[in-house]
Amino acid sequence: MTDMPVFGILCCGKDISELGQSVKCCGRITQIMKDSGYALGGYHTAITKRDDAGSGKMCADKLKHLCRTSDVVFTVGSDGFSKDDIIPDITMKICDSEEVFFTSNLCGLSNIGNYDKSNAGFKKEKGIFPPSRSKAGFLAGCLVLNIRNDMDFISSVLPGLIPSVSFAAACACGRDADESKKIQCSLEAFCSVSLAKNFKYNFFDKIQNMETNNS
Repeated sequence: MTDMPVFGILCCGKDISELGQSVKCCGRITQIMKDSGYALGGYHTAITKRDDAGSGKMCADKLKHLCRTSDVVFTVGSDGFSKDDIIPDITMKICDSEEVFFTSNLCGLSNIGNYDKSNAGFKKEKGIFPPSRSKAGFLAGCLVLNIRNDMDFISSVLPGLIPSVSFAAACACGRDADESKKIQCSLEAFCSVSLAKNFKYNFFDKIQNMETNNS
């Protein structure tokens, strides 16, 4: 991938307080994505109300607008179990397909228990987060990811998902076989490195360096 990939963010909340928390989390997502070689394409904000048809349509329109100019779009907030947490429903309504691998990570399925099965009775050392209704899907080649407005969750989960996000987004763009092989090599290199806190790894710079070295 020779062009800098683009990400967008839709910050959501059932009220001004929750929207403010989502906006704060937007800053952390932006930092992680830029450190990984992405460029910010834009962001929107939205208040979500299930009983307000206009609110749902506005959220859907803003999400579609971001998807037209981005490779990856995050929605932040309004992904829980309360009445006005409508973002997962909107995501599934407008997306062409659900991407279950990302859904399982974002909703908490892959880290659902409070105890380590290999060491019964002892709590896991890594952070435990409550479940959510977060979804993930593709809309016209753009990967849409619902993520909760929890700074600890974002810092814990998103960095480890970046190589998979990048791989899926690149494949969705219709890269040729040679390009996909370079992406896969960079993905394997990434996964062989221990992810320390605040670890930075520019996925796409590594791919470009491989192109230079092989030319």
